Amino acid sequence: MLNARRSKQSSPTLLLAGCEDGRLARLNWNSGKVDFDIKGHSSRVNSLVANVNSDQVISIGNDSVLRVWRVYPFADESLAPLMTLQCGLTAVNVAAIAGLLCVGCEDFATATYATVVYSTAEKDRNDHRPEDDHTASIVAVCSSCKVNIFASASSDGTIRVWNDVNTLIRVLDLKATPTALCFCSERGDLAVGIGKNLHVIPYSEYMPGDLFSKMLSMSDFDSKPSDEPLPLSEDSVEEHNLKRLVKTHSSLFRFSHFKDKLTEEEKFEIEKEKRRKSEVHIIVHV
Repeated sequence: MLNARRSKQSSPTLLLAGCEDGRLARLNWNSGKVDFDIKGHSSRVNSLVANVNSDQVISIGNDSVLRVWRVYPFADESLAPLMTLQCGLTAVNVAAIAGLLCVGCEDFATATYATVVYSTAEKDRNDHRPEDDHTASIVAVCSSCKVNIFASASSDGTIRVWNDVNTLIRVLDLKATPTALCFCSERGDLAVGIGKNLHVIPYSEYMPGDLFSKMLSMSDFDSKPSDEPLPLSEDSVEEHNLKRLVKTHSSLFRFSHFKDKLTEEEKFEIEKEKRRKSEVHIIVHV
């Protein structure tokens, strides 16, 4: 879904869908029927992502093509092609930060599972070192516009955090297989789906020192109140589902047993700090 933001009239919310035959379709909220469609890919649309701040939609297809669309919410033809990128591998996920697109790509034949960051403004791409790749399918890619970082989750049991030029800055070894991932706060807290449970990893437990300091210095985060739970309508729910819903409660289990893989530079700094403290301890006692 995409909200129009630059209109003086009431801003409509568009319901867009990607189709098996490569079409992008706008659906009518009341009837569910297609109001407008346009051919975007030669095969199935794998993902649609709204870049609301730019009034754009990004689509990726099984044809290894990424398309950026300009959205005209009040026009009969709501989508117009803006840019086309040919990916070397099959694109399966995409996330956006302004003019930056982080694309999760994979090729089963060569066992390649990588992320690529494209700059739509500079018409450039940023790759990372092959040794920083995931080792299994990428199940999700997400972005934090406030912190300016991307994150990817993979069936290899890791979450990898990338900066805006696609440099790996943190690896979280979950000791489990994630099925979904997103940033759930402006500060960079991560929500990750594992099995039947949804877990939150606070930004303070994974964010590198320089970004963590940046977070502490930023005071313009909105303190939004928590949403009240929706009332349960017993008339519209079948009895067996009602019993199941009544028993539902939030899990007390907090997922905190991931292993944070440090870089060689971080390990060196930690050892250096330990030696310095040891030397100071010896001097004091002498």
